[in-house]
Amino acid sequence: MKQNGLSLSPSLHALSGKVALQVLHGAGEGIVVIDEHNRIVFFNAMAEKLWAYTQADVIGKNVSMLLPASLRDGHDAFVERNRSTGVNTIIGTSRSITLENRAGEPVAAELSLSMIEISPDGRKYYQATIRGLTEESHRNILAGLQNTVFRALLSDMSVASIAGFMCRELETYLPDIIATLLVVDDRRQVHILSGVGLPGRYATALEGITLSVHDDATLARDSAQATDVAWA
Repeated sequence: MKQNGLSLSPSLHALSGKVALQVLHGAGEGIVVIDEHNRIVFFNAMAEKLWAYTQADVIGKNVSMLLPASLRDGHDAFVERNRSTGVNTIIGTSRSITLENRAGEPVAAELSLSMIEISPDGRKYYQATIRGLTEESHRNILAGLQNTVFRALLSDMSVASIAGFMCRELETYLPDIIATLLVVDDRRQVHILSGVGLPGRYATALEGITLSVHDDATLARDSAQATDVAWA
């Protein structure tokens, strides 16, 4: 079934086009559809919630605006290769990703991609279905990390080895992130305990810096501020 040039899922054939789009708009997952020019043609309510953009902000815009900055430059070429060659490397697969919302804040999610080819002209649309990680997912990740730390503490591993083990484990759960563990010494100096994937320029910038008294007090009060303090 087609509605506004889009092929809808076969499971929706019994519904009218208008009702089908209403169903997709109210789906519990974020749904984004792009056309053959990589322009966003559908953006449902959950996608609005995940990215903090409205439909008016994104419809007709290149989908690269929804990607983390590091992935934007090569995205159009990647999709064009898929369209022209028909070789699907991630179509039909599901993977953990880290999005960036409108404010630049990371959002952990699960992404699956599908391709819709519309006959007779063979126009190819791509649909991304995005599921934000639930509280249960976060609890599972935390439980896995806690088990990792517990096993490591029972071994004769050094603190640095344990830190590396933790970071690798976290990157297994969320493969699109770089996990880094920093330690602040008694002089308020920052040292990198583990961060294999951390780009060298960031490692150089962080290693040995001295936190202000305010930053030190902020971390003591709320460890969740560590990312903000590090970036600042």
